[in-house]
Amino acid sequence: MKDSHIGSFGVLALIFGTAIKIAAVAALKTPERVIPALIAAHVLSRSVLPIIMRSIPLATTTGLGAMAGRPTSAGVYSSLGLGLLIAFFAEFVPAALVIFIAAVVAAVLVGKIAQRQFGGYTGDVLGAAEQVAEVAVLVNLVSLT
Repeated sequence: MKDSHIGSFGVLALIFGTAIKIAAVAALKTPERVIPALIAAHVLSRSVLPIIMRSIPLATTTGLGAMAGRPTSAGVYSSLGLGLLIAFFAEFVPAALVIFIAAVVAAVLVGKIAQRQFGGYTGDVLGAAEQVAEVAVLVNLVSLT
């Protein structure tokens, strides 16, 4: 991850991730569905990152992941609560709960894979978790419509 060049797997991840997001937004069809979905996806995908930062160790002592620090338990709960609150106002109850759970599960899975592969998380892992959680939220919103 110290190498700034992107490899073939990174290119494929970007292509597929972008394609899935485009397909999900297209499937939502109307601006009345797209705008709240994008707001919820954006907020939730970032609000779940403190779970990774709190529950697994850093893989390295340098880099952006290390510079971000380690959130407190209260910080994790605040982040999750704020994310759920905003998702609730964007999507309302059944959908908000489903996409919240999807975002949490996606981020935790990426974190566990990173812990097994690298021994912890880095800034790149947090970025990957954010993207996977965003895709999970959008795909679940499409499946709920």
